[in-house]
Amino acid sequence: MGAHVRRSWSSRLVRLRWVATRPGPSNGPPALIDFFRRPSIHVAMRILEQEDSADRGWAVFRHVIDCRLRPRVPFFHRVLQFCRRTAPGKAPDVIRAAIEQGVPVDGPAFCSYLGCCRRAGRRALLDDALALYRQVGPPAPNVICTLAGLCRDHGRPASALFLVEDALRRAVEFTDVLLSVLAACCAESGCTAGADTAERLLGLVACRRIPAHRNQQTFGNLVKALVAQGRCVQAAAVLPVMDSVRLVPDQHVYALVIGGLARQGTTAGIGRALAVFRSMTARGIDLHAPVLLTLVAACGHCSCVGALDEVGRVATAHPGAWLDDVYLVNAFLAAYHRCGRADVADALFRRVPAPDATTCNTMVSAYAKVGRVADALDLVRSMRSRAMR
Repeated sequence: MGAHVRRSWSSRLVRLRWVATRPGPSNGPPALIDFFRRPSIHVAMRILEQEDSADRGWAVFRHVIDCRLRPRVPFFHRVLQFCRRTAPGKAPDVIRAAIEQGVPVDGPAFCSYLGCCRRAGRRALLDDALALYRQVGPPAPNVICTLAGLCRDHGRPASALFLVEDALRRAVEFTDVLLSVLAACCAESGCTAGADTAERLLGLVACRRIPAHRNQQTFGNLVKALVAQGRCVQAAAVLPVMDSVRLVPDQHVYALVIGGLARQGTTAGIGRALAVFRSMTARGIDLHAPVLLTLVAACGHCSCVGALDEVGRVATAHPGAWLDDVYLVNAFLAAYHRCGRADVADALFRRVPAPDATTCNTMVSAYAKVGRVADALDLVRSMRSRAMR
């Protein structure tokens, strides 16, 4: 026992002698030189508040740690503020020093640390941030939002997906901003895990386990994540959830759902897309032209004449708008011909005030496919005649 005590005191004396003889700056402000002679937490914090030199400031921090002055939370806050100004890449070392000193890392400190990582802009710091979050990250919405934002900044939104289950396990409040950021990570990840997480979030909102904030962008990103992985039926389930919180889906959300269902290329998909289309038009919301083109083409591909007629009736409610859209007219003409309804296509073609070359070519191609060679030749001659005028 006595030998152990002697060795312990001996090691401490060696440590104290090393600290006492450790060289400080030979030049600099008097307060800095005095600090290295008589170190204290109070003086160190005052120096770090004003210091602009990364080397001198870091020397002050290390001196406090090496002298075992038992710094607490406010000191580490001040050091992180210093790092943010002058040495953001040093922030991970500050957090690890706090852990070694037994100092709790609170929400503001961890957010300051993440702010340093963002300011440094080095990809390696993201892995540090994720590792330190798993070790000591406080369960707070702003911490999770900031970490997820850092993942997005570095083009790695999928790295933030685990935060959903972590937040649930630690009973973190799902604020509007937090849910929005996590939904954006799902959409931007473009992977199966992103769709899984989006489906999980949607289920949590539907069963009221987490709040359903009235945010169009949040729901739009959940839909986008699901549609990207072909989960269009699950994406359509977003619409009743939005209705349940009295949030009318906007044009973008409807377009994502209808486009995804139509691109399935099945009769069932067309049926579901048409049901959503009816709901949308009943609310007086117009569908994006590119998505309407996709729906019309899908109706033709699946020979869904009834669905094509219904979409056509909605389109003809705004005759000036759609008859002037060459691409939409061509899509209807091609779809009706594909469904074997050349009579409807002919009638539609005659309604076009001044068909351009692409519209005429669509009709010529359609005539040729069904053996109406004479009609195709007549239309070609008519096109040439108009071109020569």
